[in-house]
Amino acid sequence: MTPINPPIEGFHYDLPDCSEAWPTGMQTSWCPTECDLYCSKDCEGAWNSVQCRRKCDKDCMNNCLFVPCCTREEKCDYGVHHVRESCRISYWERTRTSDWKATGWC
Repeated sequence: MTPINPPIEGFHYDLPDCSEAWPTGMQTSWCPTECDLYCSKDCEGAWNSVQCRRKCDKDCMNNCLFVPCCTREEKCDYGVHHVRESCRISYWERTRTSDWKATGWC
């Protein structure tokens, strides 16, 4: 993402664009083992341990491999340039979209 000059207060310039947000090699190698260990303990003694394990494995891997990211949108409305960003900060939270912010003329 190219920062808008001057930076817009509240925007997450430290996060990658969502189209480029991929897990690191460390995440992909570490997550399966970590999730296996976590889920075996978490589902121990569960009424339906197979179902518990399947759901736990899926949720754990998705959360472990998740990379926080933002997508910026731009528009020109009546000669005024506007931007907003939509960010996913956590796997468990929905996407947060900011209000449109005027940045200049277009």
